[in-house]
Amino acid sequence: MNIKGQHYQDELLFTTKMVPDFYGVDERVIRRYVKDYGEELKANGYFLSQGKELKDIKLEIG
Repeated sequence: MNIKGQHYQDELLFTTKMVPDFYGVDERVIRRYVKDYGEELKANGYFLSQGKELKDIKLEIG
């Protein structure tokens, strides 16, 4: 399996665009899964970065 994420604070992060590219599906599919299964995904490490946190990540990883 060859999926490339972004390293940030000892974590491997993936954007909303990277995931559907890897699975070969439309971004809407991923967004629907997040909506329908968000709690389960969060329990498995998913998080949505927004605001200052997202800005900090973007500054660090470029």
